[in-house]
Amino acid sequence: MSLKRNCRTALIPLLGLMPLASHAVNLAYDKPAPTVHPKLTAHSQTMEQRVEKITDGVYKAIGYDIANSVMIVGDEGTVIVDVLSTVDTATQVSDAFREITDLPTKALIYTHHHGDHINGSPAFIKANGGVKPRIFAHETLMKNLAQQAGMLVPITASRAFFMYGNYLEKGPEGLVNTGIGPALVTGKTQFVPPTDLVKDVRRETIAGIEMEMVYVPSEALDEIAVWFPQKKVLHVGEVLQGESFPNIYTIRGDVMRDPMEWVRAIDRLRQYPAEVMVRSHGRAIVGKENVAATLTAYRDAIQYVHDQTVRYINKGYSPDELVTIVNELPPHLKDDPNLQEFYGTVKHAVRAIYNQYIGWFNGDPATLDPLPPVERAERYVSAMGGRKAVLSIADKALKEKDYRWAAEVASYLITLDTNDKQARQIKADAFRPLAFEQINVNWRNFYLSAAEEMEGSAPRALGASARGIAFGLPAPIQLQHMAVRIDAKRAQDTELSGAFITPRGQRFGLEIRRGIAQFHPKAPAKVDFEIRWQQRGGLAYLSTGMETLDALVKSKRIQLSGDQKKAEQFFSLFDRPTPWHNIPVTLPAAQE
Repeated sequence: MSLKRNCRTALIPLLGLMPLASHAVNLAYDKPAPTVHPKLTAHSQTMEQRVEKITDGVYKAIGYDIANSVMIVGDEGTVIVDVLSTVDTATQVSDAFREITDLPTKALIYTHHHGDHINGSPAFIKANGGVKPRIFAHETLMKNLAQQAGMLVPITASRAFFMYGNYLEKGPEGLVNTGIGPALVTGKTQFVPPTDLVKDVRRETIAGIEMEMVYVPSEALDEIAVWFPQKKVLHVGEVLQGESFPNIYTIRGDVMRDPMEWVRAIDRLRQYPAEVMVRSHGRAIVGKENVAATLTAYRDAIQYVHDQTVRYINKGYSPDELVTIVNELPPHLKDDPNLQEFYGTVKHAVRAIYNQYIGWFNGDPATLDPLPPVERAERYVSAMGGRKAVLSIADKALKEKDYRWAAEVASYLITLDTNDKQARQIKADAFRPLAFEQINVNWRNFYLSAAEEMEGSAPRALGASARGIAFGLPAPIQLQHMAVRIDAKRAQDTELSGAFITPRGQRFGLEIRRGIAQFHPKAPAKVDFEIRWQQRGGLAYLSTGMETLDALVKSKRIQLSGDQKKAEQFFSLFDRPTPWHNIPVTLPAAQE
């Protein structure tokens, strides 16, 4: 082992971990303030940038990003678990790890498909002399990545930036932390696909490091944990979401996380005799009894919320009624430091569980086909005495600190007129005090970001892009994603088809047939045009709408043969993705 630095002797309280380096930088806001819940301040104070020695040969980088990165040092090389959100932050961590050892990186492990775990791998590859290590991930990672970071990226990204507070300034009236880390860092991303896939259990010995990768669907459907038997270290990925109650449902938008599947995943991990537990977010847990107790409490909290929700569902309660009854954990779990509602909340879990089992219908036929939003708002405003009376009611509620009612009443006026400045200001003024009392940062950040949107503040440029992900997706997935952007009305009478030929000579087809875009695994023999590209990612510019067909042909990044006019007509029928910052999150969408 080639180690370059001696450890400091100072211990981190309660954890027994030795900081090898502390950069005295905290991306979270960690100063007490009347507009920040005291528990949030204390939580931020755990997020200072540092590299910790977890145990012999295991090092963890905390505070550089929303997620952590972990290095395990073997006899002939290292293994890195999770590679962070951007190439820049991953470079910082890679450089810090290189100060500890200059051994080559033999493997990268993606615990799941979320961007803060997969988008910085080029930094570790570059530090490796450009030699690509083996990259491990679950066999469904590409499928899940394609859905969330490909097909749905415009809406999930716009909502994620609200949820994580990316449009807020760091400070007492803005971004404090993200609940599971200091901040969601944006910048250059580049996804490098996995080379080795995990199905259920996969055992490997790499650079003398024994490891067992195990499938544990929970926070993500492709989640894997890693057991290092020589070290007695269990890396649980995001099966435990840092030091917070889990996000069974995330308000940025995602598929439902099945709570009982999550419980079964934790129970699977409880079988390992771990003496140290490492999480993709938050601090490590040291001591066999501490690890066991934390895993047990976490799974019990999830099952408690699940079981009690189902119990009251079976008594006929609707979602709005359920959250007045099942809205907190029992005392022995509520005070657990690893189950604070920094990131997930009981109330949101309850609503998600109802939807999982029962669906959106609450049993009241009045909700089967409600009035359209504008017509409903018109009638509410009329019944309340007109716009002036509604403004008066909302303003009175605001002055009486009845903030939830003030925001709801003002919403009717905004639905009728999105430019109603007085109503928007009342709603913004109601959101801020609601935010300041929150322990949950997702609620806090959404309230504050929505307040800025209500006041007309233009979102700040973030330097974020989905390009890094798009370039890593296979051509068939990119072409299939185009189908959800077709303008069906304009394409109603159109029948066109094209062949798309990869650098390896694979031929795929995409056909427009009266408003439907059908993907063909093998291109039809007769098409209207053919498109070829030679460089990896060449299709991404076109399939995502980043650049026009004409620009790509002129720059020779793609080659077009066949009927160019028909090709131009073909691509003109697909929407160009709406920029994230132009998608209304809390305001009504423009009616088409």
